[in-house]
Amino acid sequence: MLNKKRSILIGLPVLLAVACLLELQLHPTSSSTPPVVSNASGGGAGTATLSSMRPANAAAKASLPSHSPASQQSVLAGGLGATNAKPAGPLKPPPAPGVPSEVLDAATTGLPFFLEKIPPSAQQLYGFASTDEMSAAQLGTPLQMHTLTPAALQKSSSSSTVSSLLSDTTMWFFPVLLQRQSKAMLVVDQEGGTWKAVSLGYAGLGHELNQLLAEWPESKGFHPQLVAVFQAKQFYFTVREVDDFNLTPLRLPTGQPSSAMPAFAAQSQPQTYRSLSVLSKTLDELKPVVLRAEIHPNR
Repeated sequence: MLNKKRSILIGLPVLLAVACLLELQLHPTSSSTPPVVSNASGGGAGTATLSSMRPANAAAKASLPSHSPASQQSVLAGGLGATNAKPAGPLKPPPAPGVPSEVLDAATTGLPFFLEKIPPSAQQLYGFASTDEMSAAQLGTPLQMHTLTPAALQKSSSSSTVSSLLSDTTMWFFPVLLQRQSKAMLVVDQEGGTWKAVSLGYAGLGHELNQLLAEWPESKGFHPQLVAVFQAKQFYFTVREVDDFNLTPLRLPTGQPSSAMPAFAAQSQPQTYRSLSVLSKTLDELKPVVLRAEIHPNR
């Protein structure tokens, strides 16, 4: 089911109104689909509103939220493989436990391909101030995206653990680093048995990741895991080294949340990522939101 659902997560650019701070929808792509740049001002074919960001059918994986201000909303997307990209510099991240070498290879060759597609006028939308900054970009250690499905949420209880509820996805999110700070995220996924870099963007998520990893650094033995609840259009993280009972929402960027957003997403934002949310409380907040999304998938 997760593999089928992933199809909507590759390629439809972001469109955010001024008041809407949390919006992203992606559509299926193939190797013949060219990358697309979405404009910060919106418009053009294939755009979507916040209310349409949900699974279109049983074969769709739903949408990922984009925690990004309106000036950083764009996503480059396209079905490209390692053979389609041009290597540029020492971009390959160091080997990481549990990360297939093919995933690292796809990211290494995919990043320069996507960076070359960004016009100078759109560089800031992807977190870069200049062409020189993009040429100095490096890939960080990837994080596998996990998910909490409606079925797992429905059967959860106050005694449930995070590890018993989460499912793996095939998506790996690579921080795109400049001077050790994440500027954007490169997504690698599996299509037809082949690992491919499929999108570049998520500047807002990259910014939040900097703060998250500053609070829970690998140097101190922590390895936060990213979680996407697609129906709620919300990113979370969990720190398993602390315990198996924490699931914390990634906060919104500075500004007022859209009125279309679930109320809990605005109310539950931690003041610092050092403070972790209790799993049972997060589940209580999520259940009615996900239930509404399942009953009214077009809202």
